[in-house]
Amino acid sequence: MIKDCYNQLRSGRYMVFVSISKKDFRYGEGEEICKDTFKKNYGVTLYFYDSESIRVDFGNYGLVDAREIREPINNLGDKPSQRFWYIICKK
Repeated sequence: MIKDCYNQLRSGRYMVFVSISKKDFRYGEGEEICKDTFKKNYGVTLYFYDSESIRVDFGNYGLVDAREIREPINNLGDKPSQRFWYIICKK
């Protein structure tokens, strides 16, 4: 998918991805179907990233920046913030 998105970019254009961090509270929940990939009981499959897996998966596709973000920034009551990676690539 990353390669397909990159191949559709015009020169000088950007693509932005948001992916789930391995530091997210959901990491490890559900059935592990392969490394860092878990199938949730409601049928959704989630893949979790860290800086190394981002470098491996996006490094050949113009990786410009990758930083962890929290959404929302502060926990809301008993619900923890979600942790994501904000990934920017340029062709």
